[in-house]
Amino acid sequence: MRLSRVSFAKRLAAYSEAVVLPTQPQVEGRLLRMVGLTLEAEGLRAALGSRCLVINDDSYRPVQVEAEVMGFSNGKIFLMPIGSLAGIAPGVTAGA
Repeated sequence: MRLSRVSFAKRLAAYSEAVVLPTQPQVEGRLLRMVGLTLEAEGLRAALGSRCLVINDDSYRPVQVEAEVMGFSNGKIFLMPIGSLAGIAPGVTAGA
């Protein structure tokens, strides 16, 4: 009796249909204000250290800024941007 050899890639491919990863949940809130470099948002829950996107989806010049959750208080979260804030305005979407 002789065993046939099957490559690891072919064996792994057989399992790919069985593994379904959930999509990342989309949670949205809105930007209330900015004091210095600290952004204050409401309407979303995110843990300290989580990364969020602050999006100004203005059709003329859309802007996305990545930010990290640095604190929270009374239903609001405080974000520290990673990169330039040019184009960000109050009321834009913040999502975790």
